[in-house]
Amino acid sequence: MESTSVLIVGAGPTGLMLALELARLQVPFRILEAQPLSKPYFQSRALNLHPRTLELLARHDIAQDLINAGSKVYNVRLFAGQNLCTEIGFPGQQMSDTVFPNAIISNQALVEKILLGKLEEYGGKIELGSKLERVEMKKCEQGVTAWVRHTTSKEGQTECQDGIEEVIQSRYIVGCDGAHSLVRKLAGIEFTGNSHPQEFILADACVDWEHKRCPHLFMDYGFTAFFPLNDDNKYRIFCQRTKSLNNTTTNVTLDDFSPEIAALVPGYTRIHSPSWVSEFHLHSRIANTYRVQSIFLAGDAAHIHTPVGGQGMNLGMQDAVNLAWKLARVLHSTAPASILDSYDAERRPVASAIIRGTDRVFSVFSTTNPLKVWLRNFLFRWILPWLYYYNCLDKNMRIMSQLDIRYSKSPAVGTATKWKGALRGGDRAPDGWVENCQGQTVTLQTLWRAPVDHLVLFCGSINPQIADDIEKNFRVWASPNTNVLKIYYSSLADKVSRDDYIDPDGKAHSLYQFSEPGYVLVRPDGHISYIGSLTSLGELRVWIQKQANS
Repeated sequence: MESTSVLIVGAGPTGLMLALELARLQVPFRILEAQPLSKPYFQSRALNLHPRTLELLARHDIAQDLINAGSKVYNVRLFAGQNLCTEIGFPGQQMSDTVFPNAIISNQALVEKILLGKLEEYGGKIELGSKLERVEMKKCEQGVTAWVRHTTSKEGQTECQDGIEEVIQSRYIVGCDGAHSLVRKLAGIEFTGNSHPQEFILADACVDWEHKRCPHLFMDYGFTAFFPLNDDNKYRIFCQRTKSLNNTTTNVTLDDFSPEIAALVPGYTRIHSPSWVSEFHLHSRIANTYRVQSIFLAGDAAHIHTPVGGQGMNLGMQDAVNLAWKLARVLHSTAPASILDSYDAERRPVASAIIRGTDRVFSVFSTTNPLKVWLRNFLFRWILPWLYYYNCLDKNMRIMSQLDIRYSKSPAVGTATKWKGALRGGDRAPDGWVENCQGQTVTLQTLWRAPVDHLVLFCGSINPQIADDIEKNFRVWASPNTNVLKIYYSSLADKVSRDDYIDPDGKAHSLYQFSEPGYVLVRPDGHISYIGSLTSLGELRVWIQKQANS
């Protein structure tokens, strides 16, 4: 019987991201993929990488590779009733706290290829042709036993018709095996929600038209969207089928939705040379729990929803980041097992909110009710441009970018009692710029890229000797694996040590709302564990002790 710490089932973006995080955290794992060969490039459906996901990928030095392989979204054009309503530009002021203000259009298979390349660089590999068949959870101790059927040998040759069975013992299993997750079914976890009645066609094809090369959304009696791919004039096309089409068609072609395109898209449009065409239905569902004992769910195994805003792949990859460091802490005996409960407490509400939001937007986009169509087209044509002009859509852009995901109700975060700033425990730690003592500009998120906790002291203009004493006192009772960073105003540039940082214009202090010296404890996933003024540092000590004993 083979053993490992974490068994990952499914090698899509979520499974690969989890593998990268575990490798970075020095946690033994195996990652299984039921398909005997890599998934074909031309049939992958997920498309967008949002700013928050790019921030997390930057910790593996692959964000720029993905940006180079895809295309940045600088604007999105919305049409209603063949009239251009507005053109939303990116980035706006709402993206000023990240170095990745633009979403990226990048085919899922290209994302997987880059993730896999980094995993191999870390020394990991995918076990292709390895299908989970059943699991058994231990009753008296932590762990789970999995029975796996391997249909492909190490050389890629089929061993026999039934394959070779292997029994694997692991502390934890994480199901990243998609919407039809076998892990979820074997764990007895319900997948509740609804199926949408509309039918859709998805295709990658060349488009000849008079419109500029950027994402386009067209709405009237039906809905279609065009997303430019990296090829010269190739687009991902997402088209709603209407009742006028033959719903019994089994092999769809471009001709099946050409009438819809002609009715929705103004001007000459010719679609040709498809790489693939597929018909599908949409569903919105969520697992009623993300964990049963030693079994966890992540990605599409835990939640699925309409493709509005391109949230799905990002949501799954961020599930993986949230879970990985918590598994590592428990496996390394540096945190109690109770920290694993915060995975469901933090990530499930995020997915629930995204499902509710995407369902509402999808119902507006896809309605064919004449009254609702008229009202939507009127509002989009006359009200939406005004809202965009006066920056009323900023909050929506932040939500779509996933920069505003917060875990304020999590049992694993806290906020000092007298802290009045807008940032709270559980919020994403925003990015800004400081200088090291050599005068080089660095981003804040670069400073806490290592997979440990970081206590960031925003010292302002206090005496560096006092700040050093605060650090020494902190190290007496805090984890030895916590890094301490100190940031000062530029007036003290000639007095601080070479390991400290300077906030030359005070913007980093302002970004965190520190009008007086304060501190932020940043988790390995880049969210705030605890925040407060330096005078409340004793509260942090009490909170850390409480977390250790929970």
